[in-house]
Amino acid sequence: MNYYNPDGLAKHRPNKRECLKKIFTKIKDSLSTSRLTKIEYITFGGSDFADLHDLASSLQGGKIRIASVISFENDARTFELAQNSPTADLLRIFGQKIKVIHNSFPDGLNRSKRPPRCQRVFFLDYFGTFDEENALHLAELLDSRDILPDDWLIITSCLDGRVVKNERFITKHVGRCQLFFQMPNPSKDFVVRNFVDTMVKLAIDTHRKIQPRDYCVKANLVSKYYYADTTPMGVWCFKLEKCVSSNEPIYLVDMNFTRIGAKKKKVASRFRRRIISRGPRIINRSISRLFPSR
Repeated sequence: MNYYNPDGLAKHRPNKRECLKKIFTKIKDSLSTSRLTKIEYITFGGSDFADLHDLASSLQGGKIRIASVISFENDARTFELAQNSPTADLLRIFGQKIKVIHNSFPDGLNRSKRPPRCQRVFFLDYFGTFDEENALHLAELLDSRDILPDDWLIITSCLDGRVVKNERFITKHVGRCQLFFQMPNPSKDFVVRNFVDTMVKLAIDTHRKIQPRDYCVKANLVSKYYYADTTPMGVWCFKLEKCVSSNEPIYLVDMNFTRIGAKKKKVASRFRRRIISRGPRIINRSISRLFPSR
């Protein structure tokens, strides 16, 4: 489900690649002071594992290594290509375990045992807009302890204005923004940049309802990016952490998007500017030729 190829990363989807590099660097810096030195990476790797290529590049030169990779791919043809991906083959040479699951996320993850002393990094690279079904999957993974404190969660969501600026979408999410941010009258822009935050919070709260009082977890928002190689997209990065107390009230804090990639400016071509500036003279000359004065 990735959008770029390791052989042409600089040319294809450069803004998305830049987002991932920044996030992976933050994860590397955090792990450099942690007692855990291994990563199990869970992704929708597609046929070329381009995001895995970026992760491996970001971790070079440090003590952190990739212990194993689990990729979900529902498409049969892409699943076959992923089995023999050049990036995957290269990492296997260096001892990494790579498993491609021919199914939709997260079906089958609970059958994969987490390596010892290992943090999981989830890259949930959704094409569409993050919704209640995706949040329910997170709650289920928290319930089954497939996601634990110290794990990382990276989520992409489409921010196409035809969807996220729609009144039905805003109405659906505005109540959660009011509740979780203590914001009486959130604007449309506020809802758009924070609806994923509220959905992840909803998954956490759904999970906490059935947990013992001495177990408490929260999702700490680390960074939030916006890019638009083609369709506008948002990228959220969370780190799961233990709470001080299960009775601790947890409200969310508004974080603006960090925009990756400059806005494209519409610049008229030299020919177009010439036509615009000379237009009236050309029209007058044509009229004179069609209707010469007697």
